Amino acid sequence: LDPARALAAWEGPAGPVGGDPARALADLLIQPVQRVPRYVLLLDALRAATPDAHPDAGPLDAARAEVRGLLRRLDSSMAASDALLEVAALEARFVGQQVRLAVGPSGALRRVLRQGVLVKVGRLSDRACHFALLSDGLLLYANPVAPGGTLAGPGPAAPRLVLRRRGYPTAAR
Repeated sequence: LDPARALAAWEGPAGPVGGDPARALADLLIQPVQRVPRYVLLLDALRAATPDAHPDAGPLDAARAEVRGLLRRLDSSMAASDALLEVAALEARFVGQQVRLAVGPSGALRRVLRQGVLVKVGRLSDRACHFALLSDGLLLYANPVAPGGTLAGPGPAAPRLVLRRRGYPTAAR
């Protein structure tokens, strides 16, 4: 069966709602994930309507605890995935340079805690320095942003990663 014809047959003659088949498919794919929190509400309502002496009270409590644990694991997994994507987006800004930020020296995955611009104000001119505060260090880079959102190539202001080990700052490239 051709997938395009199957999707067209499923959508019907009117086409997808809103006119975007990719959006309609994305809405369908997210529905199972959105159902899990509703199970907690359903189990809570069932437990509230079930007397403590009823034989189903214990299994309902166990099911509620299991679904809540599943939600905590899902949230933790999604947060880790988001953190990894944020570090990857920061790495992608350094086109043509050997900047690897995802894994720290200890082997642990790094997280971006904060990003911004520091400005050194001088009498004659101001100098901007971009920074990214990582979970185990500070990335400083002063290269101007090139068209397309990427940083200009290496030069005198190449990115410098300052790691903090045992309380003493050390520089690493």
